[in-house]
Amino acid sequence: GPVGVNIQRTDRGAALHVVNYDFDDVRGCTRAAVGVEVEVAVPFEVSSARVYRPGKDTQAVVAVPANDGRVQLSLGDLHWYAIVELLR
Repeated sequence: GPVGVNIQRTDRGAALHVVNYDFDDVRGCTRAAVGVEVEVAVPFEVSSARVYRPGKDTQAVVAVPANDGRVQLSLGDLHWYAIVELLR
């Protein structure tokens, strides 16, 4: 399903706002996006990453360095939205 990502600089690194736009009009709810993976470019080396989701405990995720200053993250399932904090 359609997932959108917006990146915002923060004092400690960056925050990714990951939003699931796959709304089911018939059921009146958002369909879960399964196996969500994100790759973004950041101007710093990521030391750690944490995921914040509504109603869930904060979860650490592995930020895998990719080419050209990019980083890859596996977020698993996404119901509504998540904020991923990328720390320097």
